[in-house]
Amino acid sequence: MPTKNYFTEKLKPVDIMVADSAYLGSKVNLIHALGKADVTHIKKMLDDYRAANGHGPSMIAVCLYCYGQVLQEQKRLHALKSWRNLRYVFEDADAFFPYEIEVNGKKVLASKIIRALNKKTVFEIEAILSDVRSTSDDGLPSYKKHFMKLPKWIRQIGYSILMSMPLQRKDIFGSVYFGAVKKHISIENPTYAFANHFHSFGLLVVGPFVHPETNSLHMTAHFSADHTISNGLGLTNAAVRFKYHLDNFKLP
Repeated sequence: MPTKNYFTEKLKPVDIMVADSAYLGSKVNLIHALGKADVTHIKKMLDDYRAANGHGPSMIAVCLYCYGQVLQEQKRLHALKSWRNLRYVFEDADAFFPYEIEVNGKKVLASKIIRALNKKTVFEIEAILSDVRSTSDDGLPSYKKHFMKLPKWIRQIGYSILMSMPLQRKDIFGSVYFGAVKKHISIENPTYAFANHFHSFGLLVVGPFVHPETNSLHMTAHFSADHTISNGLGLTNAAVRFKYHLDNFKLP
């Protein structure tokens, strides 16, 4: 009898959700743009604020805030389309934010929907992130956990129906995506990460990383949009405006 040189693990609901998200992402025609920004002045501003007050916003909170400002300016970026070919343009952008937590010594994926991101201050966003950092909850409601236990073909039928219902889709999954990867990497070999999501618009930031000669800090940004919602001009303009808001960011 052959030696058993393997072991099995039961997939958790959050693992199934990740796989299902990839499946849904494959059904969305995403267009992409890449960008890079110098965030040295933001890092100094945040360090000075923390030194004076003992606490303050993080770089991720600033990125989320600037992202929210772009979404406030261009509300059609986070619109959703119905099965009747109607575009639902929302006042509020709800951001789906995945992050890692540690449970029993193992890192697992969790998620949070930041409601009305485009209406929040950088301090309100930081308060949400602080709650996220202090929790060991994967953020998956019980009804989603039960749904993940259903057979795959039933889940896919449910997703097909939900994706054509903008109000329910926004409530459950949010309308936009935001991800962040912190890497200490060299500017000679910058890392660009690509998000596979099923939202109307997405932003994934990587960094900051240090310039070896000037010690300035840079971040890379990957923008992605559902091509049935946005065109290339809207996507490019969003990338330009995001850099503008980073360059001109000031703490209130």
